[in-house]
Amino acid sequence: MKKIILFPLTVLLSLSVFSQTSDRLNAITTAIPILNITPNAGERAMAEIGVVASEYNYEAGLFQNPALLSRNKKVFGVKISHMPWIRNFGTGESISDVGIYYSINEKNIIASNFYYFNTKSISSGIYRTAGIYEFFGSIKYAHSFTEHFSTGISLKYIISNLANSPTLQSTRKLTTYAGDIGFDYRNEFGLQENKKIKYDLGLSVTDLGPKVLYYQTSIYKDFIPTNLKLGTMWTFEKLLPEEKQINYTLAYQAEKMLVPTPPYYENGVMLGVDDEVSAIEGIFQSFYDAPFGFKEEIHEILHKFGGEIMYQPKEDVSLALRAGYFSEHYTKGNRKFGTAGIGLKYKFLYLDLAYIIISRQSVYANTININLGFQKMLD
Repeated sequence: MKKIILFPLTVLLSLSVFSQTSDRLNAITTAIPILNITPNAGERAMAEIGVVASEYNYEAGLFQNPALLSRNKKVFGVKISHMPWIRNFGTGESISDVGIYYSINEKNIIASNFYYFNTKSISSGIYRTAGIYEFFGSIKYAHSFTEHFSTGISLKYIISNLANSPTLQSTRKLTTYAGDIGFDYRNEFGLQENKKIKYDLGLSVTDLGPKVLYYQTSIYKDFIPTNLKLGTMWTFEKLLPEEKQINYTLAYQAEKMLVPTPPYYENGVMLGVDDEVSAIEGIFQSFYDAPFGFKEEIHEILHKFGGEIMYQPKEDVSLALRAGYFSEHYTKGNRKFGTAGIGLKYKFLYLDLAYIIISRQSVYANTININLGFQKMLD
């Protein structure tokens, strides 16, 4: 399993370094964009890394990799997340998420979360909207096959009402479904009596589902944002006198949309491959259909880098400082921003805060994400 995950990670990293630049803009767009917006503050503070997670972070399994929920321990947890959205534009958007997870036994865990994006009514000239929102609810199951390896699945029911406008009569509210599957491998090795290194390797495919139709009069359907995620996390753990502990963590995550790249038209000639295919065909086509060849395929890979320092003065008390950097190639959307955050835990309760560091012109600017949660290990 380690070789299976490490090999593609190594390939993605090396190719991103040595690939050349193409200057043609050709971003991939999909329906239901909230499926790409991470709600958890702990992940967002580390550049939205969530396909891998530390041994203390179970809630990561609620969004990007369901395999992270099962770790050969019995646990019960509840968490609530909230994030104002596009604050600089003053339109009142926000994202809220509630999740719960419970271990049936040490090997099996079930979970569910409910995610809601909403906005106030907007009126601009002849364009008016009312009650715009997107929502999904999910159920999840994860199982530990060994002490180190687990897998998980998730099924989502999705409602998207982004096109609710009396001035756009052909638009419709849509409902659909999607599934996730994930894998996680974690292990450790000792350096000295009071020092060890722990590592986590993760892989998931999220939002596998059919194409959807926003416009009643259209014959063309849109893809939802199916994603391949690969990640690794390394933690250096040092035990201090009086049972204190400090952990230093570094993590990396790569993502690629499993959606066809739009063809590019130049002087009336189509470059690339026709993207009017089924969702399943689109997954396979996404690896070879970029109009400008292999270089453009490499540019479609998102890169996320994150780090954390966690200090534990007592077993059930901790303080974490987090930071990260999110990078998307400028021809594919040009999202580049830094993140920072803190995490506080006292016994069964925890609080996570995240802030996005970016220019004021971006919709991400001035955004704060907050988590409140309860987590208890069961006997």
